[in-house]
Amino acid sequence: MSIEQLIDDAARRLAIESRSLLGLPEDEQGCKSGKWLQILQQPPSALQFSQHVSRHIPLLIENCIQGRPCWTKWRGTDYLIDAMGSRKVQVALTPNGRADDIHNHNGKDVFALPAEAQMTFRELFNAFDEASKSSENTTIAYLQSQNSNLTASIEDGSGDLSVLLKDVLPIEGDDKNPRTKSGSYRWADEALDCEPEATNLWIGTEKSKTSMHRDHYENLFSVIRGTKIFTLYPPCEAHFLCEDEPFDVFQWSKRKDDDWSLEQSDTPPTPWIPIDPTQSSSSERNARYPLFSKALPPLTIEVKEGQTLYLPAGWFHHVAQKGDKEGVCICVNWWYDSQIAFGDRWALETFVKEVGQISRGKDPTES
Repeated sequence: MSIEQLIDDAARRLAIESRSLLGLPEDEQGCKSGKWLQILQQPPSALQFSQHVSRHIPLLIENCIQGRPCWTKWRGTDYLIDAMGSRKVQVALTPNGRADDIHNHNGKDVFALPAEAQMTFRELFNAFDEASKSSENTTIAYLQSQNSNLTASIEDGSGDLSVLLKDVLPIEGDDKNPRTKSGSYRWADEALDCEPEATNLWIGTEKSKTSMHRDHYENLFSVIRGTKIFTLYPPCEAHFLCEDEPFDVFQWSKRKDDDWSLEQSDTPPTPWIPIDPTQSSSSERNARYPLFSKALPPLTIEVKEGQTLYLPAGWFHHVAQKGDKEGVCICVNWWYDSQIAFGDRWALETFVKEVGQISRGKDPTES
């Protein structure tokens, strides 16, 4: 047996042992059922949440966002359009809903950034409506700017969403939900001993997906309208996700005749995960990366209206969404700097990943 095979087998045993210790399933049915996921019916205390963060596994929490103005006001699309008025925000545009993802371009895999446009909310929701009625020459819009767009200033190019921040704040005088300047949950601020680094608003439809990646932030993700579907791998299973080589960066561009093209970007090549975990290992996209066939099944979490997902820093995730009765999905999330992600756990995970790269004849210092 080759060194590469021995290392692949060792990495799989590590994944199995890790899931066993964390109480996570290894079989496909168990991974999809969601029965492994702990659900709290009420927000935790700071101490309870701190204890869960130390376990470093996802958690679903009910009744966090309810009681805030956004829970009722944002159910009306007309309210959002009127509140934003003529203000424009930065929106990602693609022909297929796959912004920031790997695409095959002229026989070569490349990393494709979305086109960007400034839109009013009326234009944004009109774009959703038009895309739902057409399958050809479609433009898929997604409000996905990730620079704390609810608190960022208009000068950074993302637009001015600050008028909506007040709806995320707890009602004044609510002693059970004391206010924070970003609308974050006080129990989370206290447990993590910091305020969030970013507060983001996400608005899209089922046509938009987010490719597999990981964030080095503790993430609290609240769904107000629709459903988010997270497909996950724990950090120690990075070996099977084939994030080995950087990809040339291109950007989507739309011509006046509604034809889309990919144009070379000045951005340096970037490493990215080419795997789509929602497809089988034998799919056209994943079959080019046979190592993925040795991975355990991914874990799936559906986050429904009124639920908040705690996603630990460093967990790999692909995100899809389902719209509400109007076809729209609206969410708010808070990212916190992570003390856990960059401790010895991070060093071990990096070591495992680099050993795998070396076994496949790759120099990890060049990726």
